[in-house]
Amino acid sequence: RVRTFAAHAHIGYTFDLPWQPRVGIDWDFASGDRNPNDLNFDQAERLFGGRRTDLGNTGIHGPLTPANLNAPGGRIELKPNARTDMRLAFKVAHLDEARDALVVARVQDRTGQSGTFIGTTIDGRARYWLMPNKLRLEVGASALIPGRFARTAPNASRQGTTHYGYMALTRMF
Repeated sequence: RVRTFAAHAHIGYTFDLPWQPRVGIDWDFASGDRNPNDLNFDQAERLFGGRRTDLGNTGIHGPLTPANLNAPGGRIELKPNARTDMRLAFKVAHLDEARDALVVARVQDRTGQSGTFIGTTIDGRARYWLMPNKLRLEVGASALIPGRFARTAPNASRQGTTHYGYMALTRMF
């Protein structure tokens, strides 16, 4: 039997000020498998949709995915001019079910004794239109500060904070 659930909620406010500051809070939830040893499948799975989502800046570095996840967060966005925008976001990520896996990393504690706190993600990016609506430069950085689960699960890497930086040039046509 398959029984899964996933949801995303986001609310924000844009201030009528220079740089158009916007603050927001969001929440991502995707059910986990209550009992990995039974014949029921309770873990939500991302079948469709982009890899680059509210859960991270890029598709290459994506420690979180909408599966076995309970992750509230917040963000600040700025738009200093028509060619530039910036964003700083964070998530406080937990497993929905302690005995299920952190899917992307393939880390799991079938006993549940490592807890549910995956860690805190911080993502920042800045984008600038080099040629308006044609060519955009983007630079960004991400970090995953590991929580108890990511540090103590039996097959966790125990490598400490993960850092990721990138630069992208996008041509629109």
